[in-house]
Amino acid sequence: MKTVIFICTGNTCRSPMAEVLFKRKIESKGYDFEVLSRGLSAIEGQPATQNAVDAVKEYGLDLTTHRAAMLKKEELESADLLVCMTEEHKRILTSIGVLKEKIAVLGIADPYMCDLAVYKECAKIINDALDKIMLKLYSIEIKLMPLTDALTASKIEKICFNKEAWSEKAITETINAGGCYFAAYNAEQMVGVVGAKQVLDEAYISNISVLPEFRRMGVAKELMNALILHLKQHNAAFVTLEVRDSNLGAIALYEKLGFELKGIRKNFYECPKEDARIMTYNF
Repeated sequence: MKTVIFICTGNTCRSPMAEVLFKRKIESKGYDFEVLSRGLSAIEGQPATQNAVDAVKEYGLDLTTHRAAMLKKEELESADLLVCMTEEHKRILTSIGVLKEKIAVLGIADPYMCDLAVYKECAKIINDALDKIMLKLYSIEIKLMPLTDALTASKIEKICFNKEAWSEKAITETINAGGCYFAAYNAEQMVGVVGAKQVLDEAYISNISVLPEFRRMGVAKELMNALILHLKQHNAAFVTLEVRDSNLGAIALYEKLGFELKGIRKNFYECPKEDARIMTYNF
């Protein structure tokens, strides 16, 4: 069992919200983690602030029984990952000898003494950032895929899409024509891939593929984020994709990333035959 500890200053706002939000995320996916929250300057036994309690209610979560606790030395040693709210929290931990590799930073400003709207926004930012914690726990790295990995990418496509998979030749031709592929690696193993071709300022995404055992961890989301950032840096005006009309999970992800429905391609997919939604992200 892996142990994750969320850390802020007083352990009454950010870290308790992160704790319960992360527990909600992993419980729905069946992962076996011990999840705690602690403060670097906590007053033992203090309850969570009322605004923190109210902010997580929108997620169906309860912080009324939370009590603040100081981070203990033995917890520092036993934890697999220490998730700090700010770089300053990280600096304090590294100053007492904690390895940087054991620390992640969410970059969450302190909402203490602010109104409920600020707390709700804080909870949302924390929730959106938690997928990156899953990737770090499983040592998954997102990076630009070299041409030499085109064969591996095509094999992942085949597992995920069968007859609709892109071949090694198609992937290679896309990269050689100025397109790009991003891949997710678990150590040396590729576990997911997404690519796009770009013509002038127009970009078109091919399939996004993630191995079944690495799904529901935020891999697809982070692959898309990396690709979108890359296309923005290369002056794309928009990026577009097709998705099966029944693939509600993927559609929800694309909408969350900022893609909008622009049209329907009738009977675009085979096996089974189905319409495709055309979704576009404008830079």
